[in-house]
Amino acid sequence: MALEDAQSRGQTGGMIKGGTMSCNGQGDFDFLMGSWKVHNRRLRERLKGCTEWDEFEATVNARPVWGGKANVDEFLGEGPVGPIQGMTLRLYNPKSHQWSLHWANSENGTLDTPMIGSFKDGRGEFYDQELFEGRAIYVRFLWSDVTPTSRTALRSTPARPSSGRCASVAAPSSAATCG
Repeated sequence: MALEDAQSRGQTGGMIKGGTMSCNGQGDFDFLMGSWKVHNRRLRERLKGCTEWDEFEATVNARPVWGGKANVDEFLGEGPVGPIQGMTLRLYNPKSHQWSLHWANSENGTLDTPMIGSFKDGRGEFYDQELFEGRAIYVRFLWSDVTPTSRTALRSTPARPSSGRCASVAAPSSAATCG
C-alpha cells in the first residue's frame, strides 16, 4: 500500500522534521491515520508459482486509540470473489519498542496471529508464522520507502516453508487519500 501526500493532509506520522522516524516508535503509524483509497494486488494462488494477479479497490479508515499507543483501521473492499471486510489492530509495546499487528476479517471473526516488528530508517519489518494449507510458513510484511510523502506496503511468503527466502509476493498495494 503506497500512501501518498500525508504531509499535505497535516499528517507526518512517526516522522519528525527532515523525514526521520521518531525515537520511541509510538508514532510509527501516525502517517496511516485518516481515510484512504487503496489499490490492492494479490497473487491468485500463493506458493504455487502463480504469476497471475487479482487487482481490486478498497478503502481504509484508520484512527489512533490509547493516546497513540495503539491504532485500529477498517478495510472495506470488493475482492475478486466478493466483499472483504477487515480490520487491523496495532499495539505498541514501549518496553520492546515493537508493534504487534493483528488482522481480522468478517468471514472468520477472529484475530489472526499477530505480526511482530518495528521501523528503522523508514522501513517497517513485521514477521509471523502461519498455517497455509496445513503447512507452517513464515510471512513478512514490509512498509518501505516511508517518507513524509509516500509509503509502500508489501506482504510476502517464502517459496518453500523451509527456504527462508521470501519469493512469493502475496499482496503489494497502493493508495491515495480519499477526497
